Amino acid sequence: MIRREAFGGLVFHEPTHKVYTLNRPAFRLVELACIQGQEMATIQRSLKNELNYESGIREMEQFLKDSQLKLGTALDLQVGTKENTIWEKKWSGQYFSAPINNFWTFTNLCNLHCTHCAWDSARPLPDELTLKQCLQLIDQMQSMGVCELSFSGGEPLTKKKQLLSMAAYATARKFHLGLATNATLINQTVADELGQAGFSEIQVSFEGLEAHENIRGRGVWSKTIEGVRLLVRNGFDITFAVAINKTNFGELDNIFATAIKEGVKNIRFVRFIPIGRGQRNMNLFEFSVEEEIRLAKILWQKRWELHDQLIITFNKHYVSIGVQDKPELGCIPETFGWNWDCPSGRSRLCIMPQGKVAPCPLIGSLGLNGGDIREQSLADIWGHSEFFHQIRTDKRQHNKQCASCSLWAKCSGGCKAASMAHFGKLMEIDPLCLQEIKGRG
Repeated sequence: MIRREAFGGLVFHEPTHKVYTLNRPAFRLVELACIQGQEMATIQRSLKNELNYESGIREMEQFLKDSQLKLGTALDLQVGTKENTIWEKKWSGQYFSAPINNFWTFTNLCNLHCTHCAWDSARPLPDELTLKQCLQLIDQMQSMGVCELSFSGGEPLTKKKQLLSMAAYATARKFHLGLATNATLINQTVADELGQAGFSEIQVSFEGLEAHENIRGRGVWSKTIEGVRLLVRNGFDITFAVAINKTNFGELDNIFATAIKEGVKNIRFVRFIPIGRGQRNMNLFEFSVEEEIRLAKILWQKRWELHDQLIITFNKHYVSIGVQDKPELGCIPETFGWNWDCPSGRSRLCIMPQGKVAPCPLIGSLGLNGGDIREQSLADIWGHSEFFHQIRTDKRQHNKQCASCSLWAKCSGGCKAASMAHFGKLMEIDPLCLQEIKGRG
């Protein structure tokens, strides 16, 4: 998908979830050629007249050829505003004009009782958004130019009828869809319904072997694997989401082996943050600093060892620790989005079950938010929320240790949900501050 921005425009590449940015002449060239189907000579004149930009036809043709080779059908659909007024605005560089991704935890209802759940999911919350309100919110997202909706919970399949209605409505409006599930409620009928509603990518929570049972309940592992096998057989692209912690650290090889055996192509390792039931069970899950450092090194090593069998991604703090240890590793921006320290509130947000809008699910689970869609529009929250403004400002200015840090470029302040969970202050240092752990592990 392509979308206009004040600096020009962006391309959201659905297969990889990467975001590419284009300046105004490049974006206008793509818009005129791929969306409007104009001839090169006409495009050449338009670029000169509209943007005072001159380029040869061969140069433009080569740019389009290279872009189409890399991005394919991502260039064929335009979302968001098509008005030139967006190019009259000055871009601050802090955030896009609208989210790229919306994580939507639309219910707190869950059929499991996982001991590390940040949301303390069990029963639905009072006054969760109705289907009508959710469809109205999808209309708002469409007008803003949101590219992707990822539905989660709780367990979203506990409200299957509402989920399928929302998904079908969003699919008809050209959104790219994702689903996060524990897979225990998957059967052939459900798999067929998910495909018909427009889902192609599904993230399944997976903790390992024995750890999966200990965290999610006895007998759950076999139900999860049965669900995964059905989804794989039905052509869904599956990602294992692993909340990596002390209980499953010793099962890493089993996790990799299970993914390969079951035809799962992607594994995403998620940092454990002590929130909700996880906070009450910290002694079971939380790593020591030395274990976190060891884990970061293992994940980097496995990323390269298994690159021809699995796509392994992980949270930014593991990237930072790895780069601190071996600067030549560089970074993996596809793990955490574009080129900001964190995409939360900049290129993505989270809708909570009762309509509160948070920069990310973890910050939302801590009870923090930037507004309520029952009281103001999503566009107004995104553009004018004081809370979002705070999240987007240079985090170096919020505490003295970050302000004077020589390692800022490798860390950028870390995870603010982790700061809040550990210290009770959103803009404190990350508990895995690189300066604090330097020389350890």
